[in-house]
Amino acid sequence: MKPNVHFIHLKPHELAERIADCPLAYLPLGTLEYHSYHLPLGADGMQADAFFTELAESVGGVVLPMLFLGTAQAKVVDGAELHGSDIPCGQILPGSLYRISDELFAEIIENIAKLCVRTGFKALCAFGHGPSNAGFYNLKDKMEEKYGIKFINCWHENPDPELLFMADHAAVSETSVMLHYFEDLVDMTLLPKDLNEWPLAVSGNDPRLYASKELGKRTVECHLEIMKQRLNQLMESIK
Repeated sequence: MKPNVHFIHLKPHELAERIADCPLAYLPLGTLEYHSYHLPLGADGMQADAFFTELAESVGGVVLPMLFLGTAQAKVVDGAELHGSDIPCGQILPGSLYRISDELFAEIIENIAKLCVRTGFKALCAFGHGPSNAGFYNLKDKMEEKYGIKFINCWHENPDPELLFMADHAAVSETSVMLHYFEDLVDMTLLPKDLNEWPLAVSGNDPRLYASKELGKRTVECHLEIMKQRLNQLMESIK
């Protein structure tokens, strides 16, 4: 029987037991964001949550609810500042409902870190939406010095360049991982059948040609092993 690892499912004594055994919190950095025609709007947080669930079941620790608000890379087109999944023509893609300022995101992460310390956690591991990953990691030195909590993400040297984890947008990597974790929520038939027609908001290698459930499984297994080793070493050093 798998352990109960999600904060929202735990009773107070169960939370206390898990923290005493492994004072590590996981924060899925999600969005509500258009991921082309074939993926659900919550794909970022869903991938991170599923991945962290497996890590927590193996390493220990507790998975926090996903943060669906996040930052976005801004670009300027014809004098207008566009964010996230806005496309150059200015069309706002349906379902993209997540973007907050870098400053507000940093304030939210700092308060989460502070509350985690108060609850008894000694480390916070976060990953998911790309710009949010960067925003989280940019706070590492400040948070570790100010609150004494270790900040970790899932950036590491990849032993196999084919097995990239959440390294594109609705393309091969994300589509494959979603097929592995949530096959019933992926509908590849919604993508254009004409390969000369590029799917809206897909950034990366063509998922119609290269994405598969098997690739998603190998990708997840590769990065789970790397993160298990990193987190076990970290917890040995701070317990």
